[in-house]
Amino acid sequence: MIQLNKIKFNEFLLLLIWILFFYSINLNPSNFFEYSIINKLRLSLPAILSFCYFFYLRKKIDYKKCLNIPSILFTSIFFLYFIFNIFSEVNIIDNIFWPFYMLISFFLINAITSYNEKEFLLKVTITLVALGFLFFLIFILIDMYKHSTYHFYGIYGGSLGYGVFESPPRSSGLSRLSLIIYSFLIVNYLFLKKKKFFLLILILFFAVCTLIFQSRTSSFIFIFINLFMMVFYLRKYFFDKKLIFFAFFFPLIINFFYYFNLQINNPEFDKYILNTSKIVEISKGSIIRDTPKSNYSSGRFDNWKTAINIIKKDPFKGIGAQADRAIIGQSIHNAIIYSTLAGGIIAGLALILIYFYSIYMLFKFYFIIENKLSFNIFAHLSGILIIIFGLRSILETSFAVFSIDYLIYIISFLYFYDHLRKHQ
Repeated sequence: MIQLNKIKFNEFLLLLIWILFFYSINLNPSNFFEYSIINKLRLSLPAILSFCYFFYLRKKIDYKKCLNIPSILFTSIFFLYFIFNIFSEVNIIDNIFWPFYMLISFFLINAITSYNEKEFLLKVTITLVALGFLFFLIFILIDMYKHSTYHFYGIYGGSLGYGVFESPPRSSGLSRLSLIIYSFLIVNYLFLKKKKFFLLILILFFAVCTLIFQSRTSSFIFIFINLFMMVFYLRKYFFDKKLIFFAFFFPLIINFFYYFNLQINNPEFDKYILNTSKIVEISKGSIIRDTPKSNYSSGRFDNWKTAINIIKKDPFKGIGAQADRAIIGQSIHNAIIYSTLAGGIIAGLALILIYFYSIYMLFKFYFIIENKLSFNIFAHLSGILIIIFGLRSILETSFAVFSIDYLIYIISFLYFYDHLRKHQ
């Protein structure tokens, strides 16, 4: 009985710490002394409880796990962010918070948690994502109803946001959360012996939510993931003919009519030029949001050039965490460029090697029959999430900085790594 209670306490503390890591996101450490007591606790408790947890389970810590290839690569990046931040002349010391939280959250998952505990945290993570998405979606719908505005892309975070929140997720963030839930649902459906129609409805709902916020990155990944599943889950994907309609075709059709309605009700739209070519143009815009050619990359290319020119001056020297904010005042929108800017060329190369190691793990999983036929849906989900965030990191900073992307990525990556080692 004592041992059982101890296990439950360990799981409760682990669960609490993991939830608090998510809860600490979007708070700026520079404003710590200006925050309310609640926000100060949000920012500091993950670290305090993590160190209590490390001390409590000090005999359980497996330091050998810190010496494998992925651990060395990840830790090198965090360390370089931290060191360059301390010595940077253009950055602020407060930003060491970000690599510090990246390090302790990674160490928590990597060196202490077991395979089953990682699976438990992955389940918790999906639950948090689902609850968070639905929570903010309710406030979005209320806000849209109040202002008679029915344009999901018009939802903004920050001071222009919705509800009573300081920095609610933007439309692109909500689209990403929906994509994660969609992936979880579709993987579940693929491996269910008894197919349930209600699950198809949920898949359709979250697929539409992924597209309707008109995030170009999420829309592209949505299409890629479906094509990926059609290839690597061929028999399962097409075994039930209803799946391809509810998961792919119906969401695209619904999103087309939504986008079409927005276009024809736009005062600037000329209804007299509504011909075949215009409908084709609207169809393309409904899948990947149409943007003026002059700003197709939303300023990304110019920012990349600026960052690359800075890197060229001294490639081995980084600026530290939040380097993009210090240099250009906004996100650089690319994980490799961010890592190189923050931690120098060594950090950038380490991140590239993480990509290659991810590809290596996916190759092992999908080309070794024992793993491919595994009925562990969380192993399959982890592989899909690694692909999603790998693709997203091309056009966003994503998991290269402490964020929701980072937390989901490391639990997926480390669980997938453990699964392959367990079943190799």
